[in-house]
Amino acid sequence: MCAHRWQPSAARSSSRSRPARWPGCGRGGGQGLLPARPVLFGYGAGAWALMWAFTRWYEEPALADRFGPQYTRYRGAVPGWFPRLVPWHGE
Repeated sequence: MCAHRWQPSAARSSSRSRPARWPGCGRGGGQGLLPARPVLFGYGAGAWALMWAFTRWYEEPALADRFGPQYTRYRGAVPGWFPRLVPWHGE
């Protein structure tokens, strides 16, 4: 039995990824566009890959262990990186 209850915030009702992670990836892409330096696109792609790996292999299993079936149900209903058109409100 889980000791905690999973209660996603409004920011996480459309997508499971943390909104604060997107600016780092966007910054790499934007910096690659402005001075036309392709190496910075690699920086953005590398930052995204590290964030994806951390989320997929550390954060999601830790949350599943902590919240059990509630988080599993949430994971099935809310996409990981691309937002839903209609926010998820739980049960």
